[in-house]
Amino acid sequence: MAFDPLDRTLVTLGEDGKVCEWSTENWSALNEYGAHGEAHAVATAGEGLVWAGVAEGDRSTFRKFHQGVHQESEDFALHASEHLYSMELYSRPSEVSILAGDRSGNLIAFCSLTGVMRSARLGLHSDAITAVCISADGHTVATAGKDGAMFVLAADGISDTARPETRGGSMEVVMINRGDIQLRQDEIQDLTMQISTLKAQIEEDAARLQSECRARVEEARRQDQEKIQSLRSKYETLQQASTVKERDSLRKMKAMQALHVQAADDQEKSYDKRMRADAESYDALEAELRDLEVRFEQARQKAQRVLEAQEHKQEKEVHNRLNEKDAEIQKLKDLIAFTQKRFDAMLDQEGMEQSLEISEIKKKNQEELEQQHLVEYKLKKDQ
Repeated sequence: MAFDPLDRTLVTLGEDGKVCEWSTENWSALNEYGAHGEAHAVATAGEGLVWAGVAEGDRSTFRKFHQGVHQESEDFALHASEHLYSMELYSRPSEVSILAGDRSGNLIAFCSLTGVMRSARLGLHSDAITAVCISADGHTVATAGKDGAMFVLAADGISDTARPETRGGSMEVVMINRGDIQLRQDEIQDLTMQISTLKAQIEEDAARLQSECRARVEEARRQDQEKIQSLRSKYETLQQASTVKERDSLRKMKAMQALHVQAADDQEKSYDKRMRADAESYDALEAELRDLEVRFEQARQKAQRVLEAQEHKQEKEVHNRLNEKDAEIQKLKDLIAFTQKRFDAMLDQEGMEQSLEISEIKKKNQEELEQQHLVEYKLKKDQ
């Protein structure tokens, strides 16, 4: 929880992350809202301005609220290890300063002189800072942490007033619980005794291991010597056997070489015989080839003569057929001329008959017309 500088408002923060603002005049609830995450520290400047350190997963944020509304644009992102555990506010006309302690033992100062939040860090404790307090004049800061230590620091820049020159004592005071010191000394003594015991045990184990190592080395050397002697005897035996095998192989190689020479001679003789037989066969084939060439030439000439005779005969037959075709064509031409002449005569006769018939029809029509005129004339005359 935290009061505002004028003690008009009390702000409380619950484990459920809910922030409540209370009026100190009648202790009525002014506002109630959630911090939107895990929060352990809160501070207020009054008039609905509240700051809280909020952790969401692996993120930690210094968050501002105004009249219960989260001012997301003014969030100040922190490292995940800088989750705030305690917070104290100091207000002055020019700006608001907030000192907060995180779970890593760092003291973080937030101030907004220019309207933009900025921060500075100071490492103090070895564990989380559980309480931060600023003196009324703003020149002294006290912190307490889970490590059992309390720091009292001289502060500059928080208050508008100058720090008094008559203030005595050190700029920084560290107070630690004597019981904690005695406890740490007892722990150190116990650890020293344990270290001495471990050293003696290690030396004893080292001596024992060294003696065992020497014994094992000697045993290994003896076994190696025995193996070397055994391998040496095996090597000599194998070398003798190898010499015997080498001599036997040399003898076999000489015998095989003699056999190879004999086989080569036999193959050479056989090759000569085969070459002579092939030469004789080649001569016979050449004579046969010449005979075949002569026969081929004779057959070619005979075929040429037969072909020429057939061509001459075919030319005569073609000439005769052409003459016959010409005679037939002439007959057809004469027939066409006769037919054309006959057709023209028939056309002329038919034309004359048609002209005669037309003249007769005209004459008959003329007579009928005259008779009709005569009848009309008589009728008109009778009227």
